Amino acid sequence: MGWTGMKANYYYKNGMINRKKECDELIEACPNDYKLIKSALIGICYYAAVRMLKKTEQPVVGIVIKTTVRMKEDLNFLYKWVSEDMGPADTYCPDNILDELSEADSDWAKNWRAECRKCNERKQKLSAMPVGSEIKVTCNGFEYIMTKTVLPSHSTPQWINFEENFKFTVDDIVQLGFSCIDLEKSEENKMEHITKIWKYIFTFDKKGEITFESTGALECKECLKTIKLKDQISWESTLRKDKIGTVICSMPTEKDAFAHFTYYYVYLTEDNPRYAISLIQKKMEDRVDFLQKETSRLNLNIQSLNKKIILLNEEKLEEHDKN
Repeated sequence: MGWTGMKANYYYKNGMINRKKECDELIEACPNDYKLIKSALIGICYYAAVRMLKKTEQPVVGIVIKTTVRMKEDLNFLYKWVSEDMGPADTYCPDNILDELSEADSDWAKNWRAECRKCNERKQKLSAMPVGSEIKVTCNGFEYIMTKTVLPSHSTPQWINFEENFKFTVDDIVQLGFSCIDLEKSEENKMEHITKIWKYIFTFDKKGEITFESTGALECKECLKTIKLKDQISWESTLRKDKIGTVICSMPTEKDAFAHFTYYYVYLTEDNPRYAISLIQKKMEDRVDFLQKETSRLNLNIQSLNKKIILLNEEKLEEHDKN
């Protein structure tokens, strides 16, 4: 079934289309055919339990309506209606809607309901896992270890692979499936507090010469989300003893970059200078490149000013000779 377009009738106060109400109206507009029992909008997909009034037994079946909007067009609301016996690809129908459905005769409908139940169970399991939990996810034949982590400037935990520095969304993990990695041990490790943070100083001058030295370890206190150092540096993280969880750089301003030298404070969860160097090197190269470009720009400005000064001096000499 293709997409059907129409002019939306229901909007929120901010001008956006109320997709759920539009879909409710699609069903309620046919009172002789359907009776809406319960509905929900998950993302851009609308799920509903609908009683089929024209059938003898009047069963309650599952309906999926996928939606999209095109605000700049006249027909700004588009939808695609799929019944459960067609085997919808979207499988996030809430359990409270599935509970309203009559017993299914179609294998397509049975499989869709089972897949929805499975997805809901996985989402609930992922949500209940504490920060610091680890799972194994297989994608395209490769296995990845994902850690539930609260990233800086985020309040919602995310699933991060620290080895290759990428993340999976919850929906990705739900679709791919996962297995827990010794959850009890993970919970135990999560409670083992890191007692030291290693501090390094990067310095480099305008010539690009770099020095790197350790200033030793700092004591810290850990809670689930925030670590505060004696240097008043704080960030959200879930640092673990067996991970180099976070690198924090206290970076100079652009104005400070023109000082005799520029320095960075680098913090790690273990003494590993090579790792720190590899992570900060690109930032250093970018800053050196910035300094070189700024130096070239200033030199060009100086040359231009020198030319103007020479011209002014020549004009003054000519006036002096005339007088």
